[in-house]
Amino acid sequence: MPDFGNRLRKARLDARYTQTTLALELDISPTQISAWENNRETPSFRHLEKLSRVLTVSLDWLILGVGQAIPAYLSVQES
Repeated sequence: MPDFGNRLRKARLDARYTQTTLALELDISPTQISAWENNRETPSFRHLEKLSRVLTVSLDWLILGVGQAIPAYLSVQES
């Protein structure tokens, strides 16, 4: 199972963000994104919430690697 850094990198790339553009979105430095993706540091809960929202992934998947990457409310299709 991939670790947090790999899940973050996958979500970032799937959302078509560079480390720089994601950092701008979160109002942090690109080196911070790199540190998270390389598991040198762990983001605060405030940043985890923002990452989840900006990258459109569930917190469960991002933090723990369980469940679906896409939040349930986005995967529900209207009839």
